[in-house]
Amino acid sequence: MPHSIVHSTLETLRSEASETSNSKPYSDGISGLQQAMEAYTEGGLFSGIMAWPSGLNEDMVRLIEIREPLALAMLGHYAVIIHMLRDRWWARDTGKRLVQAILPTLRALRGDWADLVQNAWSAVTDDRSSHNTPSSTLQA
Repeated sequence: MPHSIVHSTLETLRSEASETSNSKPYSDGISGLQQAMEAYTEGGLFSGIMAWPSGLNEDMVRLIEIREPLALAMLGHYAVIIHMLRDRWWARDTGKRLVQAILPTLRALRGDWADLVQNAWSAVTDDRSSHNTPSSTLQA
């Protein structure tokens, strides 16, 4: 299932985050993404996915603003998760556009983390069991 691949790649990022001076904001952000995704995949509300950015602490927002590679990789995973909601009118291509905006910068900074986002993206877009509307493949 695609959500297990996303969960796995987020855990890879969590282990990387544990070795940084910003481990707490990263860990909290990853936990929030995983909780929102699990609630959605278990048939729960998807509101947690959309609310994730509003729950980020100031440190995490700053890390995204200054384009720290790990923060961008997390944001890329958020975009992948949003893509799972693409059958909702308000989500449509939002995840795809966000991934497309993040990947070039992330690839230049940390190609290995860009690959993690790309792998998670591929798992979600290749999911034939999804009830979501199919979309075109992301061009990296």
